[in-house]
Amino acid sequence: MRITFLTISLFIFFTSCSNGQNENKINSKKDSTGKQEFYKNGSAKLMTKIEYDTFIAKSNRRNQGKDFKLMPEILSETQSNDSTIYNVEFHLRTTNNKLIGKRLPDFNFKDLNGKMVRLTELKGKPIILNLWFVECPPCIAEMPSLNSIKERYTNTDIQFLSMTYETKEKVNIFLKTRKIKFRIIPEIGKYSDILASNYPQTIFVNREGIITDIQNGMIPIYDKKLKMTSDKMEETEFINSLNIIK
Repeated sequence: MRITFLTISLFIFFTSCSNGQNENKINSKKDSTGKQEFYKNGSAKLMTKIEYDTFIAKSNRRNQGKDFKLMPEILSETQSNDSTIYNVEFHLRTTNNKLIGKRLPDFNFKDLNGKMVRLTELKGKPIILNLWFVECPPCIAEMPSLNSIKERYTNTDIQFLSMTYETKEKVNIFLKTRKIKFRIIPEIGKYSDILASNYPQTIFVNREGIITDIQNGMIPIYDKKLKMTSDKMEETEFINSLNIIK
């Protein structure tokens, strides 16, 4: 069975530690325009930047070892005289945490050019393995960022692999309008079922062949100048995991 991507929108009702908006304003941070920043999820109370960051950090600490992670996304903003309110949505991104700390399962496949790719031949090299499929919107959305990251690390021995269960013919049609700069390996069959809990999924493997992290898609960055979600992705977590294995 093919498991597609999973993004569960959460509208969470917060109980704030503050005693009202006046105290929030004292504790809030100012943006580049000098206005105070607040964050709002659904009908919940306003959160200061500190409360917002603390909530996300605490939620993910509680969920360590579980198969999901809380990811925020800024959808829009509302301006007033002295403050900016960002309307946010929280998503649960599932991860196949049971594989972290284990060896990457062995594989022998042909890449899109017909050349064999064997895990044994990549021994001693860090691997970034991205799993995707043609009709996956978040897979496509993060491809420009993945390509940019690949270009930035060209002079390293990191192996950037793009794996999909799609046929070679279907991938070639896809590549007529899209670019993938990772080494593309199609037709991986049930290997995708072993690795992927949902899509897109990126697996980070160190030089010892051990999976150190698994991430499920990057979140779009909210452009505060344009006041809209941009095409750029938040890469911080990805780069941190990359730097650990390189």
